[in-house]
Amino acid sequence: MQVIDLIVDPHDRLWKDTIDYINGTEDQLKSNYINIKFDEFLSFPVVVDDGQIICFSGLHYNERRWGTGLARFSSRMWIHPAYRIKGIGKFIGGPKFLNSTYCLPVQIKKAKDKNER
Repeated sequence: MQVIDLIVDPHDRLWKDTIDYINGTEDQLKSNYINIKFDEFLSFPVVVDDGQIICFSGLHYNERRWGTGLARFSSRMWIHPAYRIKGIGKFIGGPKFLNSTYCLPVQIKKAKDKNER
């Protein structure tokens, strides 16, 4: 698996393919993903497996909405249906928890870097 921060390293084709896939699903929240405003994010890591995005979420920083110094972690989180954990279970960490294992650490580092400036 590979983690790419789309804010630092945009992959337009990879993102478009993912949005096209989501748009073709019955996902009730797909409108949350289709028109993401990347200029409102400090970080937007994606997890890539076998050439496709399987998980994404972002560090949302919107001064108009929340003021300065506040950001929302794991905003717009999405996991490909084939990689979702089925049923209710206890969070034990590890690689099967894609957002917590791969995306969140990138966002935390970016928030810390922003806070140090």
